[in-house]
Amino acid sequence: MTKKFKKILFFAVLLSFCICTPVLILYSQGYRYDFQNYRIVQTGGLFFNISPPASRIYINNKLSKKTNFIFGSAFLSGLLPKNYEIKIEKEGYHSWQKTVKVNEQRVTEYKNIHLFSKDPHFSLLSSQIAGFYVLPSQRQLLLEKETEYGWVLEKMTLHDKNPQTMVTEKNLLEMLNFNKVEIKKDQTINLQKITFSSGENRALIEATLDGQTLYFVLDLTDKRIYPISVEGIIKKPSFNPQNNDQLFFIGSHIKKEKGQYYDQELFTYDYKEQKRLTHLTMPRPEEKIISYKLINNTILWLNDLGFLYKGQFKQDRIVLTEILNLKPLKILEGANYKIITDKQSRIFVQENELLFYLDQETRLLTKIFASLKELSFSDDDKKICLRNDHEIIVNFLEEQNVQPLRTKGERVRLLGVNEMIGQIFWLNNHYLIFSADNSIRIIEIDDRGKPNLIELTTFNQPKINWLQKQKSLLVLSSNKLFLSKDILQ
Repeated sequence: MTKKFKKILFFAVLLSFCICTPVLILYSQGYRYDFQNYRIVQTGGLFFNISPPASRIYINNKLSKKTNFIFGSAFLSGLLPKNYEIKIEKEGYHSWQKTVKVNEQRVTEYKNIHLFSKDPHFSLLSSQIAGFYVLPSQRQLLLEKETEYGWVLEKMTLHDKNPQTMVTEKNLLEMLNFNKVEIKKDQTINLQKITFSSGENRALIEATLDGQTLYFVLDLTDKRIYPISVEGIIKKPSFNPQNNDQLFFIGSHIKKEKGQYYDQELFTYDYKEQKRLTHLTMPRPEEKIISYKLINNTILWLNDLGFLYKGQFKQDRIVLTEILNLKPLKILEGANYKIITDKQSRIFVQENELLFYLDQETRLLTKIFASLKELSFSDDDKKICLRNDHEIIVNFLEEQNVQPLRTKGERVRLLGVNEMIGQIFWLNNHYLIFSADNSIRIIEIDDRGKPNLIELTTFNQPKINWLQKQKSLLVLSSNKLFLSKDILQ
């Protein structure tokens, strides 16, 4: 080897070192050359957390990685900043697909992906079912069964095939007849609504007879029935959360004295003792109560002037503690009003299909939705789902500092369809389940690159109820009641 060749070799190696070292350093720091845009860029990454684990991740139709078998997570690095078509699959499950954007020097996270089984298993619970009502613990149901003698209410524990008869239509007709209510031949009592006491040992039954609304309390322990017999009109009855033997309601045309009558005022009624009716004295004498909400020993009420108040009970009086809205809501005659609250004491007022939100800072009731059919709070109380006949919208009640970032009050329209949307429930804090025509569907609330929507199963005109504590779905279809296994497995 000559001296000249050695010198050439040395400088060639030195030049290669000078060129390759910066390239390697830049490469190690995530820099790449973008051949499409002819420039040097820094790469980004994608992080996924997927249930169930061991799922396959495809990027632009090419298998890229499998998620961790234990934790179901995967990190993809060194990606040029641009859009990618991502598909996540596992055999026997619906796939998750989305166009995702990778940004320079940033990891885009999708931490709440759930794949749902293509073949969810449903078992038959009962037949000849006209309706069902879930007790708050979600371990028991009241079933409305159809018989040749009228309807029957049965109490059933989940997975128990031996329901107990609680009350029949015939029982209520006989009770009305005993109380000297004239019953015509072939008259029927139609169940409208059933609500439960906080202790789950009482059920308030709302029914109609020839257009007249009737109320009964059913003791779910000893099966005794107590008719709510008041000479006047009662509206919005509810159990006292601290005493299940007592009802609250708004009463009208109830005799006072000297030919005078109470008009839309608040009463308590001890139904076990019958006729023990107590008028509650309000802070503003004889104010008309439009709606109210009981929270332990606290009461919220909306009066005829459009003001929303908060008060405490002092025996047979209500003491005002706070005026909640500074500007009154215009009360419409004949409109139906409802006060809605969550565990964080956020307050909404529903006027027919209009929804108002009480801003805690400005103390103003602001209209936030114009065609409300149903409202439900997420389990973490940070979001609400609003639906009308054809749309699903999620409203964020708090700022969300994890991806996808959300601002307080942000609204996301998840879905708009031509079909009629039925009941909707939060599966968890990130997915919703709902019915639409003959379909039961699940949609995620992450709208980046369009939210994923799958059809879980089909039933004939299903009525559904999601049992959050059991992680199971109840479906009533063609007078048969079905129960699923854990959909979130």
